[in-house]
Amino acid sequence: DNIAAWCSYINNSVSINAKEFDIIAGYSLAQAKAAVSGYFYNMLDDSCEYQDFSQPWWSELLLEQVTFGDSLYFASGDISRNALEMMYVCYANTDLLDKYSIENPQLLVESGDWTYDKFFELCQGVYEDDGDGIKNCESESGDIFGYITSGIHVDPWFYGTGATICERNADGEIIASASFTSERVANTVDMLTTFLNGEYGIYTFDSAGKKAVYHQHAFGQGRSLFMMDRARVSHKVLASKYGDTKFVVLPCPKYDKDQENYITVMGNPFTLYAISADIENPAMASAFIECFASEGYRKVTPAVFELSLKTRYVDDPVSGQMYDIIRANITYDIGRIFSESLIKQSTFRDAVEKSQSWGAIASAAQRGLTKTLPKL
Repeated sequence: DNIAAWCSYINNSVSINAKEFDIIAGYSLAQAKAAVSGYFYNMLDDSCEYQDFSQPWWSELLLEQVTFGDSLYFASGDISRNALEMMYVCYANTDLLDKYSIENPQLLVESGDWTYDKFFELCQGVYEDDGDGIKNCESESGDIFGYITSGIHVDPWFYGTGATICERNADGEIIASASFTSERVANTVDMLTTFLNGEYGIYTFDSAGKKAVYHQHAFGQGRSLFMMDRARVSHKVLASKYGDTKFVVLPCPKYDKDQENYITVMGNPFTLYAISADIENPAMASAFIECFASEGYRKVTPAVFELSLKTRYVDDPVSGQMYDIIRANITYDIGRIFSESLIKQSTFRDAVEKSQSWGAIASAAQRGLTKTLPKL
């Protein structure tokens, strides 16, 4: 909600050459918007002499997506703790797995059988009414469901198909991705809307302008078999508020067994680092950023990933192995990062929320995307 204000704040400084900032770090979508507006320095310029993007502390996949010819205006990797915390994972409540005699879905991951169809199959039969005869999950004593979701948290279903909003053609040009309007995405919208409007799942809505996190609380209270959310929820919500909740971690399921990899989408609040366009000493700025990223790789990432996410905040050693799979299959979509300048990310979410057919919506959005791509 503050993207416009963020960009305006930077503009008020850079436009008058105030030289207030050397380095600007912030929310991914806001940084991308600011880059399009010309507020950042090219980090591939020779003057950024200490920048070495071949090092392992930089995300190679992200850099491939956001490099434009000889220009790169922001970067991330181990420099941002949220590059780990914002990975989308799938949580499974072990008490409900036992109660309903459901097989451990972790056993399905290695065989490649952890798919959309299998996910919905395991949810079948998981429902208990709280006694009021109304399908709801908002109250402390709400119903028990196979799966509860809302808003941004349906994004893993889009990316789990292998689709993206944009892609690069053979010449390296950014184009609207053909996968955006694919049958796989259309089928996913149909599957999700059918399930969430059925007995065993529910889509929750914002209440009084507040962001809906009912799915987090319901899962913590043992009222949802599955939950898809960021890795940070394991300690920010589950450990801190619902310490008795037992769960295992999995990658989000993939579209079908023929698909090679499980795909991990990154939540938007990871930090992109940039150098201000009115920088006086780009060499010094690049030295700091490179050092900061290197230290993150050596000290912060091991503490966050190995000690916290993979060990302290999971109940079983297999979840640690699942995290390795999750991290190895992170995807970055240039269309997602630059969505403030292209098309809103909400196209897929809106289709699921409103139970709309994907074909017409996606085609219209793709036409609009093709018109706005030259802005990049």
